[in-house]
Amino acid sequence: MDDASSYPRQVPNPDFLPPGWKTQEFMYKSGSCLGKTYIRFASIDGRFRNIQSVKAAVKEQAMADGQSVDAAVALLEQKKLEQKAWKEEKLKEQGILKGAEREEAIEVFRTTHCELTGAMVAQFPGWTSHAKRLENCGQVSMTYFDDKGKPWKLIKDIQAALGGRLMRGESMPWIGEAIRQLDGPKKFGSNPARAFVVEGDPLDATAKRLKREALLPVNMRLDKAYHLKPPSEGRSVWTVIPHDIFDDCSLNLDAITPRVEAAGFTCKKRSKDAYTFSGPRLGDVRLCQTGEMLVDSGDQRAILKIAEQYCGTWLLELD
Repeated sequence: MDDASSYPRQVPNPDFLPPGWKTQEFMYKSGSCLGKTYIRFASIDGRFRNIQSVKAAVKEQAMADGQSVDAAVALLEQKKLEQKAWKEEKLKEQGILKGAEREEAIEVFRTTHCELTGAMVAQFPGWTSHAKRLENCGQVSMTYFDDKGKPWKLIKDIQAALGGRLMRGESMPWIGEAIRQLDGPKKFGSNPARAFVVEGDPLDATAKRLKREALLPVNMRLDKAYHLKPPSEGRSVWTVIPHDIFDDCSLNLDAITPRVEAAGFTCKKRSKDAYTFSGPRLGDVRLCQTGEMLVDSGDQRAILKIAEQYCGTWLLELD
């Protein structure tokens, strides 16, 4: 539980809150809701306080501005609908389908190929997987990472996403090639990726960090600071690409080297365009003058850790 003395505190505004307003989080200090928090809105000039919803804030602001309350509310509802449609479209672009559309996409995949299995997904080029044994039941939970690093928990979701791409006319010959690599019995047999079970989930650290950073401005969150590109087929090198920081030659390798070495890494090779380091739990770590960091490792937890060190500490400490 957070320290009650830190409340009330200002938190980021939700969408569509009128300009000149702020959002405050309060904590119940007694009663059955002790320790729980709640949100209230207030105008920065102090005219309005303890407003319980964005809609109520819009009404108050409209009346204060001498505008039509009904028109202001109607505009708010229109914006909400537009945002909902935009989010649904973005989910579709990411392959996340729902309802009848999801079932249709799954059927398209089945008709084009066959019923998808974990063994098949393990053959997809650029995809990786992580097997974790669940403490309570002892079963193995699989997480699959596609060629863009997006995690997938359910085979059905992968099947729907790929089926949706087929419905949009996208050509993906690599699916058939990956399936053909498996002999008949192996296609529907055990998933070879399940043989490499480890303790812990590589996403745990990310989930906890996102929860801690939920109140930070977007441009300060580490999940917005870099893109993690998985290895290409047959390789184990991951690429950490910082967002909106570099041009082709802007990283001062000499300046960042002491930061890296202070974290326990050793610089073993220097060239004009890149420095190569070795460190704990990792193979070679190559820092390029372009700002990209290449990490040779099969340990996804270690990869996430060094990516956060790089973008969240080493780069920020540079002059």
